[in-house]
Amino acid sequence: NSNTGNATTQPAQNGKMKSRILSRLNKAVHWARALEQVVANHESNVVTQREVHSYLMWMLGNQQLQRQEYAAAFRFYNSSRSILLELSEGTGESGTAITTKDTAAQLARQDLWTHRANQLLLPLIRFCQYEARDDEDLQNETTTTSTTTSSSKALPPGMTLEFRGHEISLEPYPPLAVLYLKLEQRLQHNNDDNDEETKMSEDDFLQFLTDLDDALRWTVQEAQRYDNLPEGPAVLAKRTELASLQAYFQYHKLSLQRQHQEDRLAAEGNIFTAHAAEMFHVYEALLQNAQAMVDLNQNDEASGSDYNPEDDPYWLEAQSHVVRIRALRCFQLARLYESSSVAGATTAQALALLQQCQKLQRRAVEEVAAFGFFLF
Repeated sequence: NSNTGNATTQPAQNGKMKSRILSRLNKAVHWARALEQVVANHESNVVTQREVHSYLMWMLGNQQLQRQEYAAAFRFYNSSRSILLELSEGTGESGTAITTKDTAAQLARQDLWTHRANQLLLPLIRFCQYEARDDEDLQNETTTTSTTTSSSKALPPGMTLEFRGHEISLEPYPPLAVLYLKLEQRLQHNNDDNDEETKMSEDDFLQFLTDLDDALRWTVQEAQRYDNLPEGPAVLAKRTELASLQAYFQYHKLSLQRQHQEDRLAAEGNIFTAHAAEMFHVYEALLQNAQAMVDLNQNDEASGSDYNPEDDPYWLEAQSHVVRIRALRCFQLARLYESSSVAGATTAQALALLQQCQKLQRRAVEEVAAFGFFLF
């Protein structure tokens, strides 16, 4: 009957389909070998040669998979993936560097290689490994089947800066490294408010501020080069790194402006003698500056999902300044109420403000102690 006829013709149709697929894969392997020979004859760069060889290994793996030679397919796929991972990390067969610049185009290629290695080849490797689970030789081989590349690579030698517990190498950014050299000594002493030797003149302050602005401007322009690239691990890592660098210089710019203003107040010695309303507005501006430093740490995505601000000395410093300046602002507000400069102000209200000031002062002492130095 018709059902019996269909049953007998089905294996024949499947056989023809497999034969057709295998024939196409044989052609793919042939042309991949020819391409590798062309690349070698034209003395192409190492990256191109390695990428073409990875493609050949991939085609050979497909060929062996169609033949159900799972152990052989596994080895070809694994070899192809290893090459792609080496390329994405910028290394060759011996582990030596084969790329010298983290250009935007290079990062996009690295993301493409990583995607092929982990999304295309890794599932095939796992499938072949499972199907060849009875092959003792295969099971004894060391395989590279991790789902992501190692994130514990050593930083390249050279200049680095540390921010939020992360070390960032400045080697890929020569112009920024030059600017950082000019800033480094001042950045190290910028938080030491009590050391008279670190006080800077007005000219030094303006030069320091200009250098920080130059570093910020360069970092923003560099980050814009990666805005329109397709998102991938390498591009996202570069964006995160540049965002962290931008936050680093922005943080120190805010810190410099706050410190300079407070130095001027201390030098003039008019915290208790100047008009309370004027001083209140000065501390209001300082509070906005300190709060911006706190928000910079809390809102910046470069910190990562596991970022804990209470473990970050930069956040602790900014928070200590917020509470300390709130206490000083509250004191000036109490002076306003005490002097009857506020319509309807009473002595009781001024006293309540002074009591609040004392609470904030005690809290500020605790915040400063958590940061590790005394600011009052």
